[in-house]
Amino acid sequence: MKIHGPNATITARREWTDGLTTFSVRPDDWTLPDFQPGQFANLSLPLGDDWDKEDGVAVRRAYSIASCPGEDALDFFVRRVDGGELTPRLFDRAVGGRIYMDQRLAGHFTLEGALDAEDLILVGTGTGVAPYRPMIIDRGLRARFGRTILLYSDRYVKDLGYLEEFRKLAEEDESFL
Repeated sequence: MKIHGPNATITARREWTDGLTTFSVRPDDWTLPDFQPGQFANLSLPLGDDWDKEDGVAVRRAYSIASCPGEDALDFFVRRVDGGELTPRLFDRAVGGRIYMDQRLAGHFTLEGALDAEDLILVGTGTGVAPYRPMIIDRGLRARFGRTILLYSDRYVKDLGYLEEFRKLAEEDESFL
């Protein structure tokens, strides 16, 4: 994929463990479109060092949005893949680093098509919890379900990003387990 330069900036990083980070990315000079919890955005970086190189090629990957609609930046919960084409480059970028983010947000992994039910059960491992986070935070979105049950696992407890946030929410909201 050919891109002609960065259009977004990394505004924050939360390091959960070595190789597990939430990146906050804000658009430069463009407005984030509306999206539904569960959708994703594509992030890209050049394979080389030069954004403007004539034959420059970029690598693009889709990442679920871990933040809620209405914020000025999008959060992405990302695990570094050693030897991968994109994540090592992404993890080398500090706050203020530039990146390309597609202006179109997409995906159908939302609660829109879910049938009303007594229980909404969300199952995710590792960074797979990212699309669930905004669904869980938005109590109004899940109000049509009696309870929301999150089954969240990983090989090591230390790799369960957002775990304390989910625990706190479960203490405050008896409909979330």
